[in-house]
Amino acid sequence: MNKLSIALLLAFCLLLSSCGMLSLEFTVTEDTTHKLSDGTPSTSYTEIVTKDPVTLPSLGPENSAENYLSTLPDMDFAQKYFGDNAADATVYFTIATVEDAPVFASADEISGSSVAKALNAVEEKYNIDIIQTQFSPEELDTKIKESELSGRYFVDLMYLPSELAKTYALADYCKTVGSLPYIDQSAPYFVNDVFKYGGDFGKYAVLGESSYLTKDLLCLYFDASAISDEIYTKALESSLDWTYISALMAQTGRGISSSSDLSHVFRLSVGARYTLTKDGDPTLENSPFAPNEQEKQTSIDAFNAEYEKIKVHITDENPLFVIDTIGNFRNYTSQSTRYGILPLPSAENGETYGVAAQGREYYWLCPSHTTTAEGAGIVIASLCAASCQNEAQILLTLIRDNARDNGTLLVSHLLFSKPAWDIEFLNVKKDEPPKDSADDAEQK
Repeated sequence: MNKLSIALLLAFCLLLSSCGMLSLEFTVTEDTTHKLSDGTPSTSYTEIVTKDPVTLPSLGPENSAENYLSTLPDMDFAQKYFGDNAADATVYFTIATVEDAPVFASADEISGSSVAKALNAVEEKYNIDIIQTQFSPEELDTKIKESELSGRYFVDLMYLPSELAKTYALADYCKTVGSLPYIDQSAPYFVNDVFKYGGDFGKYAVLGESSYLTKDLLCLYFDASAISDEIYTKALESSLDWTYISALMAQTGRGISSSSDLSHVFRLSVGARYTLTKDGDPTLENSPFAPNEQEKQTSIDAFNAEYEKIKVHITDENPLFVIDTIGNFRNYTSQSTRYGILPLPSAENGETYGVAAQGREYYWLCPSHTTTAEGAGIVIASLCAASCQNEAQILLTLIRDNARDNGTLLVSHLLFSKPAWDIEFLNVKKDEPPKDSADDAEQK
């Protein structure tokens, strides 16, 4: 065992000992269960051998759906609205969405059961039946505008992709988030970036754990046969940063490819966020590469200079690193190249952020003429709370079942960091007409 392997072993043993777990003994064996794409066994797999069972790091019960749901009040809507007749009554809660909405339409092995689990938990907690109806964008537009003009109820909630959500939120068709009870904007099951950096849009829309699929989060795959185990140690010690990644690419002469725009991934993973100045111009906030604290909120140039150090290594030919979604892990664990899996790097000594692949997120909106703001708020909050870890637990098990080395086993729980979201496109002023709505606004 080389020194770096020992370092990784010691780091993990310290982690286990702090949790009251057992130490591990590592041996390299021929693996008969992890086969390559051509069907031959992998002989590079490092098996964990112990005399007693060992629990690998978990996602933590403090982040579980059960824990978050318990913080929200219990409420029996049937009893509230029907009193003594509650046993014979059904309270329906309706949600309008469009075709292929990711959370409600997912039926694959990874997402299907996690979605059903969240919906069932919320229905049971509040004694309601959640009904979701899918519309074409044209049908939805007609329904929403008819409701707004007539002042009549259409649905309790809307669950819409970003562009549609922005259109209706900024057209005064929705209640503000602040007017909905039980929406705690600091709650960990919401993506707080939308409230903080979303400008006027962030006053109306909610993005949370039920708004995206965990398998769409990005992670870092790498050729583990070309890099020492030190990289896993850095991940465990929260010191895996882009400076280290850049140095490895320079040493090996191999670069990085990404399924998502790399500048977007780099910016969000290091904690830099776009926001608006008072004049409405976008700028960076909390850039970790600003020269000093006074310039930390405006230094786009400093950020760009750091990104250029990564940009020069972009390649599609034999990359050392590949940024892709967590859900695509089988594309890498089944190859002859022994790929490891890591969370995205951070800025030097920075906080680790997950990043979501763009385009699949959906936002919660409450129509102006909902039947009950109380019900809308508590259902949004509880669906987001009830979605925590469900999909992540399934993914974590599958990744560990397909792992090709100990490092992946030991750091895989780190892949599910709370994601940062790119909300730059949401930063539009309220007094600007929404997209494709200028004519409607003039008629009104």
